Amino acid sequence: MQSEAVKPIFDINASSWKERIDLYDAILPVLGAPEWHGKNMNALLESIIWGEINAIKPPYVMRIRGTANLPAGVAEELGWLKEGVEDGREEFEVRKGHGIDVNVELLP
Repeated sequence: MQSEAVKPIFDINASSWKERIDLYDAILPVLGAPEWHGKNMNALLESIIWGEINAIKPPYVMRIRGTANLPAGVAEELGWLKEGVEDGREEFEVRKGHGIDVNVELLP
């Protein structure tokens, strides 16, 4: 019986985030994004799902903790990230014929 490879889990603490930019300032370094990487959702999703931009490549899980009491705008941005990754995985599989193993978990 072949064992399944263990995916790296990147734990990110969001509890101190006050503005949307805090999300990018925390996540991009974890992914090994280049300095010139855009700090917006389109650029982040592009690099996670489609790009060969970040140093960290799938498979992996981004586990974002401390999301219970975030300002509304930051919580909304995190929701877009989770939804965008889920949608991106589906589109990737349709276009490429195989899946991409990236997940975002949001924890209180």
